[in-house]
Amino acid sequence: MPRKSSRRNVLTAVGAGLTVGIAGCAGDDNGNGNGNGTGNGNGNGTGNGNGNGNGDDDVLPDTLRIGHPGPTRPTYAAPPYSHFLDEMEARGVTVEPVTFDGFGPMIAGMISEDVEIGYVTPPSLANAIAEGFPVSSFMELSQAFSQQVCTAPGIDSWDEIEGETFILHSPSSFSAMVGRSAVEANLGDPEAVEYQYIAGTPNRIAAIEAGEGVATTAFLAGVLDAEEEGIVQHFSNPNDDFDHMTLATWATLDENLDQNEAMHQEIVDVMLESYEDMYDRDIAELVEYIQTAPTDFPDYGEEVWSETLETAREDEMWNTDLSEHITDEKFQTSLELADRADLLEEMPDVDDLVDRRFL
Repeated sequence: MPRKSSRRNVLTAVGAGLTVGIAGCAGDDNGNGNGNGTGNGNGNGTGNGNGNGNGDDDVLPDTLRIGHPGPTRPTYAAPPYSHFLDEMEARGVTVEPVTFDGFGPMIAGMISEDVEIGYVTPPSLANAIAEGFPVSSFMELSQAFSQQVCTAPGIDSWDEIEGETFILHSPSSFSAMVGRSAVEANLGDPEAVEYQYIAGTPNRIAAIEAGEGVATTAFLAGVLDAEEEGIVQHFSNPNDDFDHMTLATWATLDENLDQNEAMHQEIVDVMLESYEDMYDRDIAELVEYIQTAPTDFPDYGEEVWSETLETAREDEMWNTDLSEHITDEKFQTSLELADRADLLEEMPDVDDLVDRRFL
């Protein structure tokens, strides 16, 4: 498969100034903390984190650090902590989640060698690359919206939301892309409501309870949990309004892809197996993976997670056909939605964002 075009200059600067520069360009979905990798690899590694390389015959690192752009672990983040986790452990690899305060700091973490791979949204990736940062998407993670629209109890139609306050995470967040796109699809104009911005799903739901707005977006598990308490109601699934598109992808530095091709091919192959496993494995076993994962998925209970995973299956959240990953059409659709939501600095060429050699 073709690699991405080489229109961009590769950055070599690393350090605090880099972190500051990228933090302002790549989106700011909520999160906290910075992972700190130490040590230089040997064997087939490139000095890219903690123990990167197990020897000349092993393409995988001792520890694979996966970047998360915020503290919330959405449904689509389940595959690396189920079958993929088991397979990596069987190969002697420890999967270590690393939480960052937004997409920008996570990409900076790749450059400062604190993390090997991480998941990004198309607009966050496009904005980072527009600033000249040498990163690429090499595999799709999610092709369906994981955030849902929820409202105060008693709201029966979009007409009742028109002109009211719709609460989103921040102007440049994935929450804004979902919310504004849903408003446009159902009311004809993304500006048909008033927007208020409150970081964090629990805070947005609390604001709905306090009467500060009538609608918000949140991950389905959080919506179902709050619905059980009578705080909100699940109002609409954005996947009913849109065809599949690229909504989250795995990304890393271009340099990492070039220097560790065998490692990334192995990651892609095993991750694809994990996507397939998300549809084949018993739901109760998947819930157990989530509840025992080495990362903090919300403690919503078995019933909520079961319903959430069933919905993810119905929405075909994970694409098991590599030939349909990060295609021009699916990526472009996502970018056009992001552009209408004012999340892009400029409309990019998809070929400048993706590297399809592993698909």
